[in-house]
Amino acid sequence: MKKNPYSSASNPREYSKWYHEHHPGYFAEKTKEWIERLPESRRLALFAQRNERMRTYVTAYSKLRRRLRGLTKSPPAFTTAEKIEIDNSAYLSELLRKVKARYPRSIP
Repeated sequence: MKKNPYSSASNPREYSKWYHEHHPGYFAEKTKEWIERLPESRRLALFAQRNERMRTYVTAYSKLRRRLRGLTKSPPAFTTAEKIEIDNSAYLSELLRKVKARYPRSIP
C-alpha cells in the first residue's frame, strides 16, 4: 500500500484523485456499507430523486418512440422536466430531431 502524498495527520484519507487511483473501490465500498446501515425508509428516500428522474426520461422516450413507430399522430406534449431531460440526453435529442423531420408541422 503506497502512502498518499496528499494526506496529513488530521486527514489520513484525503478524498483525492490519487487515492482513487491507488485504492479503487474504497469509497464505493464505504458508501455501500453506510447505505446498508441506514433504516429502509431513509434508504428508499435516497433513491427517490433518481427514480423520479429516470421515470421522466422513460416517459419522454416513450412519447418520442411512439411517434417514430407511427403508433400516434398527434404532436407530443412534453412537461418542463421532460424537455430538460431531452436537452440533457444526446439520444433523446436525436429522437426528437427524427420526430421533427418526420412530422415537420406538428412540433414547434
